[in-house]
Amino acid sequence: MDNLLTDSIGSYSLVYSNSYCADTTDPIVITGISDFQIQTSLNEACEGDSIQLTGPPAMLSYQWSTGETTQSIYADSTGSYALYSTVQPTCFANDTVSLLFHPLPASVITYLNDTLFASSGAISYQWYFNGTSIAGATQDSYHPTANGPYSVLVTDNFGCSSLSDTMMYLYAGLENRNQLAMSLFPNPANESIEVYFTNTERATLNFKIIALPGNTVSLKEEAEFPSGTNSKKFNVSDLTPGVYVFLAESKSGVFRQRVVIAR
Repeated sequence: MDNLLTDSIGSYSLVYSNSYCADTTDPIVITGISDFQIQTSLNEACEGDSIQLTGPPAMLSYQWSTGETTQSIYADSTGSYALYSTVQPTCFANDTVSLLFHPLPASVITYLNDTLFASSGAISYQWYFNGTSIAGATQDSYHPTANGPYSVLVTDNFGCSSLSDTMMYLYAGLENRNQLAMSLFPNPANESIEVYFTNTERATLNFKIIALPGNTVSLKEEAEFPSGTNSKKFNVSDLTPGVYVFLAESKSGVFRQRVVIAR
């Protein structure tokens, strides 16, 4: 060990040696130890923030427990921080401060029945559409009125905030449209799913299979069907097991159903 931090008055010397000889330094006598307080504006913060710690001015030297040797340092993790300062050649001062950094709250959006829900346990919420805050959208749930990217900022009782990942919403206005009569089998599905329906006239249908959470489109097809009884089969063997939304749209209406891909 080539250095020593001490908080005790006394005489200290260093014994050093190599392969051939040994010697002892002249003693350093510590005649006094002064007290001071590390200056900080707060002792708690949120994960990702930092707290400035400052020692007394005009010291001959500063030695922080982090290894830094400046008057001020920035701390960003929970723990104790000590400072040893040289007041005069034989007079030293020290202090220790404890800091606490709170973890950020969980911020996850889930989707159910045309409504977006934020993680529970926060004390305030702010919903965003396409990166812009939505006026008045400050509850733990939100019913979107437009298709596009949504996110939510949640804040806990420590004042720590976390912004969720973006969820793409694709169902605005569907609840107000005529519901198409369709049947989907099997559900849960493995390699394929098939839908059965009857058209009163020739029609073009747009199909989407949308992954949850996140509402990302995993499959998209368009096909034209004659009037009468029809069916269409979809290969889902390449889709990752999980929960999806099957969506079919035509000018006559919309069909929507949750589908589980399981293997």
